Amino acid sequence: DDSWFLSVNGVHVLDGGDTDQMFEFRYGMATSNPDVRFDDLEIDPFISSGIHTLENFDDPDGTNLELSTATSGTQYPWLTPRGYWSSSNGTAVLQTPGFGLAMMELSSQLADVSVTSRADDTDAWLIFRMSHDGSHYRFGHYAGQPYTVEFVGVDGSVEPLPAPVTIDAVAFAAPDDRLAVAQLADGTIEAYVNGQLVASSVDSDTNFPESWYGMAGTSGVTFDDFEVTPK
Repeated sequence: DDSWFLSVNGVHVLDGGDTDQMFEFRYGMATSNPDVRFDDLEIDPFISSGIHTLENFDDPDGTNLELSTATSGTQYPWLTPRGYWSSSNGTAVLQTPGFGLAMMELSSQLADVSVTSRADDTDAWLIFRMSHDGSHYRFGHYAGQPYTVEFVGVDGSVEPLPAPVTIDAVAFAAPDDRLAVAQLADGTIEAYVNGQLVASSVDSDTNFPESWYGMAGTSGVTFDDFEVTPK
């Protein structure tokens, strides 16, 4: 992975990638001001801060989710290619009829992602491993149906799962369910509802390096406390 990520006091400032110099190993400090002093230089092979992202949807009521940024963490904007999403009482609500989708680039591959679903009478999905071509995994439910894991193709239609999924427990939606997906380095996917393992799979190939996450559902679906936690 050629990615680099710059944070200041834990806040995302810049990031990028450079395959030409990804194997360089020299680090240092520089300044043009003789009064500048440096302290506590630390070099670690793992990024330990600055990527954890939390979105509380606490903008004023009616704020368009499109191009807004998370409460804390990475400062990439939300994109809403399907439907109109806005803030309402500290939540994100799909205001338009039909199906909607909101997504965000997080610069974190194989991260854990979670969200609270406030309503139980709509379709509601947590999106992960979303590619730039639009294909993605999703965990959630259709209205009145149990929780499940699905794979959505480039054209937006549900496709056969790339890898077998084990249903570990049958769970139906209730208001304020906490949906969570944990991802491991070997391709393991674990999907939870309120801390209970509901579904699991192992897929180390399909959209494995992708770092887009999001949420989707039908008109009126309401989400809160969207969180992405890198390993």
